[in-house]
Amino acid sequence: MNAVRTLILVAFVAILAVPFFLTRDQDLQVPKGSQRLVIITPHIEQIRLEFARGFDRWHRRTYGEPVEVDFRAAGGTTEILQLLTATYSAALNRQLADIRAATPERLLDPALNLAETLKPGSADFDLMMGGGTFDHDRLRSRGVTVTSALPPGQGVKTVTLARPRERLDPRALDQLRDLETDANWEGRTLRLRIPVSAITGGAGALSPLAAEGGGGAKTVDVPVNLDQALRLFTVRISAPPEPLFAEADLDRVFGENKLGAGKLWQDDRGKLVDGKRERPADWQHWFGTALSGFGLVYNRDRVKELGVPEPQQFQDLTRPEFANQLALADPRQSGSVATAYDSILNEAARRGVAEAKARGATEQEGLAEGWRNGWRTLYEMAANARYFTSASTQPPMDVSQGEAAAGVAIDFYGRGQAQAILQPGQKPSEGRMGYVDPPGAVYIDADPVSILRGAPKPTLARRFVEYCLTDEAQALWQFPPVGLDGNSPEGQSNPPIPGAKAGERLGPTVYRLRRLPALRSFYDQGGPYWPFLADQVDPFALASTATTQGWRDGMIVMFGCWVDVGDDLKRAWAALCAARADKAFPPDRLAEMERLFYAMPTHTLATGDTVEFNLANYRRISDDVRRWNDPKRGVQARISYTRFFRENLRQVAAMGPG
Repeated sequence: MNAVRTLILVAFVAILAVPFFLTRDQDLQVPKGSQRLVIITPHIEQIRLEFARGFDRWHRRTYGEPVEVDFRAAGGTTEILQLLTATYSAALNRQLADIRAATPERLLDPALNLAETLKPGSADFDLMMGGGTFDHDRLRSRGVTVTSALPPGQGVKTVTLARPRERLDPRALDQLRDLETDANWEGRTLRLRIPVSAITGGAGALSPLAAEGGGGAKTVDVPVNLDQALRLFTVRISAPPEPLFAEADLDRVFGENKLGAGKLWQDDRGKLVDGKRERPADWQHWFGTALSGFGLVYNRDRVKELGVPEPQQFQDLTRPEFANQLALADPRQSGSVATAYDSILNEAARRGVAEAKARGATEQEGLAEGWRNGWRTLYEMAANARYFTSASTQPPMDVSQGEAAAGVAIDFYGRGQAQAILQPGQKPSEGRMGYVDPPGAVYIDADPVSILRGAPKPTLARRFVEYCLTDEAQALWQFPPVGLDGNSPEGQSNPPIPGAKAGERLGPTVYRLRRLPALRSFYDQGGPYWPFLADQVDPFALASTATTQGWRDGMIVMFGCWVDVGDDLKRAWAALCAARADKAFPPDRLAEMERLFYAMPTHTLATGDTVEFNLANYRRISDDVRRWNDPKRGVQARISYTRFFRENLRQVAAMGPG
């Protein structure tokens, strides 16, 4: 069975890789025989070309060797993570197949570490560059999990099972199909996935581990048929072979590791013990190379035609005048868009708590208010959507051409498109397209680079990370282009490259990238770099301090339901807006329309209990469907939610005027 699974994964990777391997950049002049660095990325071609040229130039000067940077564009971060997961799963399953064939008894060895089997060169890619911190954290924390049967002939043994990480609900034990937990027998502890049918006494034998409120015993001794159990191996996908930088160097480059409520680099410094810090071996994983904001794009001409002010906050996009006028992306398809929508919920929660404290209410009351306001903002934005695209690059392009009046965009896509359509001599404030970071409410995220486990060229990968954090690389994001020959009039006054020969200046060669550098030194208004920034904004001052509430997974599911019932949502929204505008419309009928329109679905737990999808029940619902990843219950929940919205929205549309 595992061999079949491996073949399926390999085939899946091959299919995904066809367009992926055809999207290499071909116009860089690098001598044959140069070292090649392979980087998987969601970055656009202009960024790929500028960083390939820049790293080759820096590497020649610093190490005396040319480098071919082979950027592989595999779509958005969602597609990249799927590809990496499939690739590493296939590689690890091959390792497990070899172990089962040669030394199956090793599968009982607690010291068996599959990560150590992925030597340099065993992976296809050296680094992942681009995406958000959430995506790079998934490479680090979730990684990839594979399974293997134990050596045959283990039979039934008494095993000490630990209480699993996911809470066992005593009322839902009879719905449990398998258990993932640490299991100890004969002096060894392994992480296992055990079918309930393999446990003597079935789910009832696990009742000591389950208790109301997540309590219960820490362990239970039960007979288990180990021939039916699977050993779990989880391997981090990102993993530098050793720490890349000394702590003092990171502090010197980045300063305080803080960006609003987030970080500039992944900091797992460990605990202080007797005044000394005990760090894990892999305490460094990702490093921010640029900063990404999530704001609004709008077409000045279209907004003027609608008779509304230029939008400055996400809530402005909920105005009824924007009906059928917003360009939005589907968060199921774009990790960056999911981050943008999630930030709207987080900011609503922050404001709710702040306002509650100001009037003497409790924090929980403020969170509940923020929950309601945040979901309502997203829902009304979805109701105003002209369409939902799978690509986060599409809304800025369509807004610039007047296909939509406004939309949500990543800052560099918005600013870049606004730059592209400016007339000669025209200022950004005069162009037909505007971009705005909602002041104090914009989520600013680091855009990282991570070295991948088993990188073919780990030393070269390390050097690329070092390069990304130099002033030379950081200037690529914002400075005027200097030209391929260094003689572009636009970039002739750029500061010189530190350590380079006379005449070499900081900046990209051809493209003005309109990204924000990750280093604070570039935002010192009295410093040497500020005058050369295309966008003279300080993201460290703009960044919202709203912390994540952990509602992202549920938001993606709910927003996906709204996308799937998009036509019904538009019709219901039009009916509701018309009823609100009609002073003669019956108030009780309007109240019922609003109740139906804004109602959130109920959720049926494995216990059979039905609960409302609200703040109080969110954690319980999320655990019930394993963050909606349960292959059966997660799908059932999505279908149920979609049906709920469709039925309610059709009722609202039927109740409207006329």
